[in-house]
Amino acid sequence: MRRVWAAAALLAASAGPALADGAALFDAHCAVCHQAGGAGAPGQFPRLAGRAGVMAAKPQGRAFLMEVLLNGISGRIQADGEQILGIMPAFDGLPDA
Repeated sequence: MRRVWAAAALLAASAGPALADGAALFDAHCAVCHQAGGAGAPGQFPRLAGRAGVMAAKPQGRAFLMEVLLNGISGRIQADGEQILGIMPAFDGLPDA
């Protein structure tokens, strides 16, 4: 198992361009609505902190998150027991890395 991790680290290090900085991408594209640290704005934008990881832990949740990031979403959703009516744009132009 240790060899697998070592090989993955070597591949990542030699893969050419650096991986995208997720925190910088969040700050530039997501924090405007979802707030610093993903705290959200009650009734307007759902919090991501403490929710996105839980959703991503399940295949259906991962699929939903990818769909929303790639294609955006509009309409009414329920988050933390609150109804939110809004629009999130698609971010399909962001790097996959």
